[in-house]
Amino acid sequence: MYTMYAQGCSDAEVMVALARAGTVSLSRDLWLALQDRNPEFSAAVKKGHALAEAWWAAAGRDGIAMGKDFNATTYIFNMKNRFHHSRDRQDVDVTTKGKEMPAAQQTVNVVDRKVMRDVLEELNNEL
Repeated sequence: MYTMYAQGCSDAEVMVALARAGTVSLSRDLWLALQDRNPEFSAAVKKGHALAEAWWAAAGRDGIAMGKDFNATTYIFNMKNRFHHSRDRQDVDVTTKGKEMPAAQQTVNVVDRKVMRDVLEELNNEL
């Protein structure tokens, strides 16, 4: 397992390799359940992820040295999708789930609207 991760393999590739004879792969659910039930297995998978990430980081370093022949866009998307370190956007839940907004928040919104009106008025005066 470590050998595969050290070559940059994904969980999916390791699951196929570890599957019992006659099966195509371990299911994702079983893979996660095994990690939940067995702390040693979970630690091994985490170590494997670190090995795979190190392999991909080295591949990126080598790729950068290639210059224009290196496909940086593919590499970036691969790293984001494999290791989930960064996101291009943030999801912010601004709902109140049907509850009334707290008074302090209502006050801020009123102040924000007044400030925005003042800014827009200044802009209109300049035009």
